[in-house]
This record gives sequence, structure tokens and C-alpha cells, in this order.
Amino acid sequence: KGSEAHTPAEMRAQAPAVHPNRHLSMTFMLGPTARIRTGGAACMLEYARRFKARGHEVSLTTWPKFLWLEEEPFPGFDSDIPVHYDSTARRESLPYHFLNKTPRDYLAELRFFLAYMHLVTPAIPQADLIIAANWEGIIPAWQSGKGKPVHFPQHYDEVFFAQDSQPSAGLQGNPLIKMLCRNTFQMPVYRIANSTWLSGEFRRR
Repeated sequence: KGSEAHTPAEMRAQAPAVHPNRHLSMTFMLGPTARIRTGGAACMLEYARRFKARGHEVSLTTWPKFLWLEEEPFPGFDSDIPVHYDSTARRESLPYHFLNKTPRDYLAELRFFLAYMHLVTPAIPQADLIIAANWEGIIPAWQSGKGKPVHFPQHYDEVFFAQDSQPSAGLQGNPLIKMLCRNTFQMPVYRIANSTWLSGEFRRR
């Protein structure tokens, strides 16, 4: 018989089904995005889409609705992948009074950020893999006890923090939160690097 030619699009559409003994349930933890997403967020949503296409049980877990930028947490993401979030959380759940103090209160800002991180924990479903896309999801994934925590960053998150603590930098200028970010890379979780550079940063730091 003659062979059939396939276009790249057709080959992607014909991705092999997952082996029956390798079926996994997983949730990707990702903060809500704008319609125009960062490259890292777009990559994570595409990973979720493709794992689902291969037959895995996939969901997304994100922060409460009052933190969304639009009516949907991931505007324009055309998929039937279920999204988990704590529907009972309200803006009052965060201690905003800890912010914008004069003089600046770094410990209070850290307490605010810890409260923000915790908002996602109640939404995490039971799954084989709890995949944190960003560093602020590592501790909730680990402490939830809902599945094996995995850190799958698209960059080394600490580079996004400011070099100084100027108020204009917001929480990314808080050295205590920056230290927490750095220390989460020491957490006892499975970690995946998407590049040799990032793998090198894991080992170096």
C-alpha cells in the first residue's frame, strides 16, 4: 500500500492516546490572566490543552473571582477544561490594610502576600499531580495534600523582583517576599525545567 502524506496540523491532531496504564489526573495552578497573556501563562494553558487531548484528566486551579481581570479567569482560552476556584472568597478575605503604610511595613506586606497565596488552597482538587506554574503556587500545592506537588516554571521567578525596595515596585520590591520566592525553590517538590538554562539555575541556586 502507498503511504499517506500528513500535514503538521494533521499530525498534531492525531496525537496518540495515552496508554491505559499511564492515565493521570492533574491540575495546573495558574493565576488569572489578561486576554493578552505572558508567554509563560500561554505555554501552561497549551500544556493543559495537550495533556487533555492525550486522554489525561486535566483541570485548572486559580485564585478567586474577585481577582480576575475579566469575567473569565483566562479570557479567550477556548477549552472545556474545568476551572477550580474558591467561590466563597471575597475581597474582604485579603488584609488590604497591611499595604501602603508609612513608614513601609515589610512584615505586614508579607502577611498580606501569605494570605493571598492561601486563597488558592481550598480550590485545589484531588489529583495525581498538582502542578504549580509559578512560585506562589508551590506552598499551596505542597501543603494541600491533594496529590504529588510539581513545580513547572517557565522562568526563574526571582528575576522579576526589583533590585531595590522603592514603593513604586510594589510587592515585587519587598525583600522578604523575594526571600520567600527564593526559598520555595528549596521545597521538597518535583521540579521540571523547560530549558538547559533554567535547569542550570535550579542547580546553582
